[in-house]
Amino acid sequence: MKFPPAQTLKPLDPSRTPRVSARPLAQSDLSPGARLMKPAQSQHQQLVGQTQKWVAQTFYGTLLKQMEQSPFKSELFSGGRGGEAFSSLYHQQLADRMSRGAGGKLVNTIVRRIEAKAAKSDVHGAKKPQDQKSNPRQVYRGPRKRVTAPPTLDLLS
Repeated sequence: MKFPPAQTLKPLDPSRTPRVSARPLAQSDLSPGARLMKPAQSQHQQLVGQTQKWVAQTFYGTLLKQMEQSPFKSELFSGGRGGEAFSSLYHQQLADRMSRGAGGKLVNTIVRRIEAKAAKSDVHGAKKPQDQKSNPRQVYRGPRKRVTAPPTLDLLS
């Protein structure tokens, strides 16, 4: 097998290379940890993340736990003692991924309801009348009716 002779290298011509103007250094360029930091998340993104964790723990975590305790579980795919030791970690990762993937619609629905509820309470919260001090000399007119808000389920507390 014969190879063709190698071509000789030509010297580099700097006039043919594109010029890029240098930019001044920023403080984040000097810090190696600055590249590892994530950008600040908006309130919506934080709420989506928290709801994903909640859905993973509540729905998918319970489902996987019930599957593990099922009488129809096969010993063929059990994984032995190692599978028993690490099954909880595996199920936690599986639940997290399921909530991000298949649970996306459920998560988005819950987030929309929470944001709508928060927006509604902000609108009504601004119109609350100021508390008036009671006059001890007022005439007693019977028991007052208490107006209470209906009980609500706070999903994030």
